[in-house]
Amino acid sequence: MHFLCILGCLSFLPSTGTLQVKVEYLQNANAPIRLALYDHEQNFLQEGKSVKGVVLQVAAPSKSTIHRETKLPFGSYALAVYQDLNGDGQLNKNKLGIPTEPYGFSNNVKSKWRSPKFAEAAFAFQRDEQQVNIVLQKWSER
Repeated sequence: MHFLCILGCLSFLPSTGTLQVKVEYLQNANAPIRLALYDHEQNFLQEGKSVKGVVLQVAAPSKSTIHRETKLPFGSYALAVYQDLNGDGQLNKNKLGIPTEPYGFSNNVKSKWRSPKFAEAAFAFQRDEQQVNIVLQKWSER
């Protein structure tokens, strides 16, 4: 009987929460931030494979911006973010494939010569309210 009561009580526990993402060190207060949220290693950094893709407009003269994602199911996630300085909707790179726009990842992974792995950027989302801070940097600063 106690087991059924415990199961019944567990069903009232929330299985979603609000993730707040704070993006810091914006290079240009007028350029949008592009944020992608991934929930699986196979999809990480793959175009069109994010769970959620968001474009954030920045209020000048801000050096940071905040996005709140509500009713996000608990689980393991990784974020990839960049500031679209020229507004063309893509992370621009030079002829060598090196990003020319500021970018960052959850856990502030400092990957310079390769893309980070999902496991390096992944975080456990398991609270009603949780915040992740991401610091944008240029490739030359890493």
